[in-house]
Amino acid sequence: MIKIDACYPYDRYQFQLYTKLLDIDGQHKTRCDKALRILDLGCGSGGGLCELQTLYPQAEISGLDFSSQALARSKEVWQYFTEKISEFHDKKLQLYHHSCERMTGVMTHSVDIAIGVQSLQEVKNLGKAVNEVARVLKPGGLLFIADFIPPDAAADHLEHVLLAPISSAQNKARVFEIVQEQLVSFEVSMGAKQSSVGMRELIHQLMPQELHSELETFFFVENSPLYELLRRDEMGYRLLCLRKTDECSTDEEEDSQHVTDWISDSVGYSSDEEIQDDDAPNYYPYREIFPQLDVLKDNYDVIVEEMQTVQQMTTWPFWPEKHYTEGDSEWRVFPFCYTFPANDASKTAWVSSTCLMCPRTAEVLKNLSGIRTALFSKLGPNTTLSAHQGWADLANHVLRVHFPLIVPTLSNGEPCCAMVVGGETAYHVEREFIVFDDSKLHYAFNQHPDATRLVLIVDFCRPDHLPRGHARGGHSDELNEFIESFGKQTLFNGSKEK
Repeated sequence: MIKIDACYPYDRYQFQLYTKLLDIDGQHKTRCDKALRILDLGCGSGGGLCELQTLYPQAEISGLDFSSQALARSKEVWQYFTEKISEFHDKKLQLYHHSCERMTGVMTHSVDIAIGVQSLQEVKNLGKAVNEVARVLKPGGLLFIADFIPPDAAADHLEHVLLAPISSAQNKARVFEIVQEQLVSFEVSMGAKQSSVGMRELIHQLMPQELHSELETFFFVENSPLYELLRRDEMGYRLLCLRKTDECSTDEEEDSQHVTDWISDSVGYSSDEEIQDDDAPNYYPYREIFPQLDVLKDNYDVIVEEMQTVQQMTTWPFWPEKHYTEGDSEWRVFPFCYTFPANDASKTAWVSSTCLMCPRTAEVLKNLSGIRTALFSKLGPNTTLSAHQGWADLANHVLRVHFPLIVPTLSNGEPCCAMVVGGETAYHVEREFIVFDDSKLHYAFNQHPDATRLVLIVDFCRPDHLPRGHARGGHSDELNEFIESFGKQTLFNGSKEK
């Protein structure tokens, strides 16, 4: 720490954060003298790179950032650091001008430790970033994370995309295991206060004026909105240590091999087409992709009327595969049709009992070209689904549509129901379509305290000009039993949905 203080005394508390984070598992002393390769994800202005070298004198330090200005500053800081500290005169720094989602220059299984300090929570496509980190880490490698916990639980992408799937009993192929987790909000607020002057100077010196306010907020500069939330204990801050398991290890000689969505099926891919497909949009404009959807808008009142009627006539079954993050969550469905595999239109099966209960809705749906799936979906209050993918024989061949029928808002008018696909959020608005790629990692939430969100879900055959999806894994036994049961029941039982 003395070495860093000599160079940048105003960053003392920020550097202490690195020190605390890297010993969260209590094993720092056992690895500090090893010749490790360490990658700083979102290295910013470079101070953390210097701290990493100080903590691990024998290590090879690398930094990654999507900002060319940040990388230029990192070079300057590193040069100053190595000139001032004699034992590091000959140390070389490797910098990558990449985003966390696409680390094309970093070799597979080449990194011992990856560290993300306030860099992963705001990544646009966190699922993809996690995949890339899993790819570049060696089996048994460590991922250290220090990041804020948003006041809005639904915006805590680290929880939904990374942590919840690790803890889920449904996830049979975990790539990461949680070694340690700590909440350190007070320490971080004190550190932010002490380092605010220096950080503000850097922002004002290096960045355009229009970005000053946003960056001061992001880096918890004193009096910024995030700093004030942290100071008042209205926002948490977590430290994490995760270990990559051996379950998804790939041949180390295949340096170009990547890890696809590990949360579903931890297998590798290597073709250029698949890599490009991972860059495909999370959402699509409905008029360009499925203009036939306008007929649903034209029949909105009819669909809502029949949907409300069947809520009173029957109890909708729970979705059979548990994707809930909390025990009292509710996700119920009322299916009209399904198609497995979805690339074969002749396999489409209509559920006669539900179609009879909603005859006008069923008639509209049956006249939609390219339809593969249709169902009402009911998400109860205070429900957040865990991140998941569709099944390979469906999601890879379709795009999914949400047609919001009844969507509650909070008392202040703020939206509280949304889809999150690849880390990108789209809020539900009644009568406004959301078209998304179900083969990507996604989840939904309803944060209203007591109101239910209801949508019509429809899958359509994926247009030929779009690449197929890359979901992996088949149906669970629960789903197969669920599908089979609908050919044998009428759903009428006299109970009512609230």
